[in-house]
Amino acid sequence: WIGVNSLQYYMGLLKTKLGVKKSFRCESGYVSQTGTATCTENGWIPNPLCTGKSLSVGGNCGQPPQIEDAVQDFKDRYEDGEKADYACPAFYIKEGDLTCTRGRWTGKHVSLISEPCTVDLKAMDDRKLQLRHIDTEKIYSTHGDNIEFSCKRGYRQGKDSVPFRQRCTNGHIDLPVCV
Repeated sequence: WIGVNSLQYYMGLLKTKLGVKKSFRCESGYVSQTGTATCTENGWIPNPLCTGKSLSVGGNCGQPPQIEDAVQDFKDRYEDGEKADYACPAFYIKEGDLTCTRGRWTGKHVSLISEPCTVDLKAMDDRKLQLRHIDTEKIYSTHGDNIEFSCKRGYRQGKDSVPFRQRCTNGHIDLPVCV
């Protein structure tokens, strides 16, 4: 068993194969429907993993669950139908909203799923690559952005290389190879 914060850390910083199932438990004040999460192309399901327990029978909610790496200033109590606002840091993309629904927090609330990609000069030099449009030593790209590469002068794309146009996906980007 691992705590939800550990699972979010695991999801965001280490790579997990699609279809892998992990057991987890919610932190104090939160509940889970299943206690097991499955890695999918769109993140972990079920989503949300944990929901806040209601403070009252009338459908109001207490504070929503903390979102790792998000900027948040949550109130102590929310009315039924009210959304909790949060923001993600630079190069991250917010996905979904947290909504108080009949005393439970519902909705998708993720920042880490959109981890930025970093490509540096050494990695490109090792593969005889250059950025197609930008002359810089390091490039940051948000989830979903495309980066285009080309071979340095005197080199050509390797036979088994990935295409020159690559997409940043959850902090990962494949690099082409020139020979």
